[in-house]
Amino acid sequence: MRSPAGPRIDVSQATPAVGLDSGQAPVWKGIDTLPNELLLKIFANVDGEAYVLSDEFIHAYAAQVNTHQDDDASELHDDVRDYGDTRLLLPAMATCKQWRDLIAGTPTLWCRIVVYNNLHWLETCLERSRTLTVQVKFRHSTMNLSRAWKAIQPQKDRIAKLHFRWFECAQSGDLALEEMGQLMSLLVEVFHDEATTHNEVCSSLLLTPFPRLEMLSLYGLTMQAPPSTLRKLVFRGCDGLSYRLTDFLKVLGACVSLAKLDVCECALDDIVFDIPQGHSIVALPRLRKLSIVGEVEGVSSLVSHLELGPDVDIWLATDPQEDIARAAVAALTVLPANIQSCTIHTLREATRLKVDLSWRSPTEALVITATRGLTSKGRITIAVQVSEEQWVTEEGVASAAAMTRYYRTALQSIPYMFSGAPLDTLVCDGPLKDIDDRTWWLLFASFPTLQTLVVDSASGGGVSHLFHALSSLQSSQESHPVCRHLEYLWLRTADPDDFEVVRQYVGRRAACDLPLRRLNLELDNMGPTARRVPDVTALRTQFEELVPDRNSRLVTWDVTNESDRRNWKDTEAEFPFGDSLV
Repeated sequence: MRSPAGPRIDVSQATPAVGLDSGQAPVWKGIDTLPNELLLKIFANVDGEAYVLSDEFIHAYAAQVNTHQDDDASELHDDVRDYGDTRLLLPAMATCKQWRDLIAGTPTLWCRIVVYNNLHWLETCLERSRTLTVQVKFRHSTMNLSRAWKAIQPQKDRIAKLHFRWFECAQSGDLALEEMGQLMSLLVEVFHDEATTHNEVCSSLLLTPFPRLEMLSLYGLTMQAPPSTLRKLVFRGCDGLSYRLTDFLKVLGACVSLAKLDVCECALDDIVFDIPQGHSIVALPRLRKLSIVGEVEGVSSLVSHLELGPDVDIWLATDPQEDIARAAVAALTVLPANIQSCTIHTLREATRLKVDLSWRSPTEALVITATRGLTSKGRITIAVQVSEEQWVTEEGVASAAAMTRYYRTALQSIPYMFSGAPLDTLVCDGPLKDIDDRTWWLLFASFPTLQTLVVDSASGGGVSHLFHALSSLQSSQESHPVCRHLEYLWLRTADPDDFEVVRQYVGRRAACDLPLRRLNLELDNMGPTARRVPDVTALRTQFEELVPDRNSRLVTWDVTNESDRRNWKDTEAEFPFGDSLV
């Protein structure tokens, strides 16, 4: 066998015990002398990611389930990566009798059962797990579900998790499951033959037999009568089946305990939007996480029918965009048409906002994130996606010109999207040098409560337009500049000339008795166009004199410096919008 940590275990290298009579089989000191307590901890944490299936594995499988290795054991090559999968212990059982007896006699090691075509293996695992609660995953399109159900029926009240993956629609009629009182997680994945008349063959999955069901992941079927206990629903689409929005909303309305709803990419393609936006509102009072990915108009429509509480963490993402003009406005049009009346509270209550041209993701071109304070409760994230192929080539919808257009249009849309929000922190990361004065001024003038401005222009520098807008008046009737309450300015740039623009702006504010309270400046020389880092000692002193209590910091990051490469951090470190939020 191969150990999870690396090389093949070679028993021949172990040292035999001394003092044996000639002719006696040697007793090896090695792996069979490990204490059972330690062995059980090791066996309980076997991870399929570390296994490379070998002929020894196949022979071990065949020996343990009393089948010829060519029957169906070769299917194990397809997928043996489930954490805790009992099949991963078969090579260990073939190592020595002590290990075999220990594993076979430990019920907790037989509770995660993955079955391809061998129902005898299912029966063996059910027997060895004794009376413990088990998880059963069926993973083969040729599985006879009627026979499989007959095998598990006597033990059905021990099953807490049940998966059916890679099945064909002709088998869906065999999914008429009986009541399973302990079932808490159900995954069903059904694929349809294009030649099949779906509506004549495939019926909805009836969920009434599962009174304790908490998690459902569904692909290829519609559903009926979900139990009130359902807390997580992953809807992955119907694979061509038509699903009226009216019916889908009825299902959601019955999920009174639903805490997490995932509508995956392409799922909306199967929904027939038979009612206008904003009609037939469904309340989801316990929902805390909502994720919808799909065609822009479909996402917009579905969200408009949901009554969401103020603490819902929302993720809205478009399908891969193919048209630049549509992609440019997608961050706005993915929201309900009537933004003012929708129930996304953070659009009106956001205090922190980040507009990020995502240089790191292979699909997300633009990401807008807003929160109410340093918490994920009520966070909304809007992602505009492009195809990975075009992202790699940097052409078409992923070209530099297109990305700049997305960013400019997003900045222009934000005052409408977050109208009236008491914004105090704004993070901008993108091609800032190509954004005109007017766009910046409209953005800043729309949020007079802004106190912290974070500008990450390391990708190209050029912030003169931004600071010219910041130096403008709030309006023709007022004498103070926009963002008069600004206290903290955080700037990262690759262009040292930007510091003179900043120095002039900070000096003007100090002269108007509106000094910044804190200043952080970073010269980023970490990019592919890195150049010699200039001496900023004198400039650092000038900035310290312009900020009260000398609360100013100017640092340089040099790509040739090992310490700089190790200590450089993204804006997320100080201004978190992602998973580090509480």
